[in-house]
Parts: sequence; C-alpha cells; structure tokens
Amino acid sequence: MRLEGACFSASSNKESLEHPESSAAEQKKFLNHLKALCDLVKDDKVVNPFKEMGPDFITLDTGEVMDHEISNCLREAPNIGKAMFMEFVRDRIEKATKPLSDVIPRANLFTFTNRPPVDLKKGANKLGSAKANTALVTKLFLSLQARPDSDIDEFFKHENQREPPSLSDQGKLRSGTKSNILGCLPGMPDPGHCPAA
Repeated sequence: MRLEGACFSASSNKESLEHPESSAAEQKKFLNHLKALCDLVKDDKVVNPFKEMGPDFITLDTGEVMDHEISNCLREAPNIGKAMFMEFVRDRIEKATKPLSDVIPRANLFTFTNRPPVDLKKGANKLGSAKANTALVTKLFLSLQARPDSDIDEFFKHENQREPPSLSDQGKLRSGTKSNILGCLPGMPDPGHCPAA
C-alpha cells in the first residue's frame, strides 16, 4: 500500500481537463518557434504575407501566389467543417439514422500541398513556360554582361531544361498521342486497291 501511495498520488487519479498543448513546455516550444519565424521574416529568408495587400494567399517559403481555387477552399473550410459537424450531430446523435461507427467523408479541400489538377493542354501554361524561360535567359545574360572575363559561347552551351523545348511540356518529356502523328504520315492507299506488281 505504501508503495502504491508513493508512486500514484491522489492528483494523478483525476483526469486532467487541460488541453495537452497548454503545458508550460508546449507553450515555451511554441514561443521559440514563433521567435524563429519572426527572425526569418526579419532576415528576408521567408516572405512576410502580412506586407502583401490583396485577396491572394502567398506561401511563406517560396512567396508563390496560390490559385483562386485554393484560396476559396481555405476561406470556406470553417463553413464546410461546421456543416459537416451539424450533419454528424443530426444523423448520428439526434435522429440516430446512422451508427456512430460510420466513416465521416473527406471534405477534399485544396490546400498548399494538395493542389487542383493542372490541365496540361492549356495554351496559357505553355505560354507561361516560354515567358519564364525568356525571363531566365534574360537575367542570366545580364549577369553575364556584368562579368567581363566570362565566355559567351561557354554560357550558351548549357541548357535550362533536360529536354529540348519541342519535346518538353512543363519541364517533363511530352508524351504524344496517335492523332498527332496522323498529320505527318503520307496518305495511305485504299485497302481494297492493291497496286499491280
């Protein structure tokens, strides 16, 4: 009895009603992380999204502006969550039409890491890729001009993509379709008409 009393105090028998992250250690860890993030913003190592004005969402690490679909999903996430909660309470607790063990369906919201699928056939994407390549070559060429001892032939010997632009589709090797080949093939003879030998 004495051993049990020494090991298990009366206070440990009570269930704690505090949130697990409300402990002093968790709060200190959060404060350290917050200070580290503020230092990164001060050193311009990450983008400060609060300096940017407008309705767009911007990633901290790359400064990339997110699609409108992603920003709409993130703005609507609280409303979707509340609607799913109300449906859960109504169907499983109030009306008991579904068992509690039923799986709650996913919301399938787009986030920074879960992006909407990109249509690779859009011409705007190819134009954007060409503009990005042009901007990259322009910047590199201007940096080359600032160095008088550099060799321009050596500079243009390197490629900025693995595949040539004619075979590349957004940085990946373009896969063609059979219908693309039909325009290159000469007219085929009629199958019923055989040439005389």
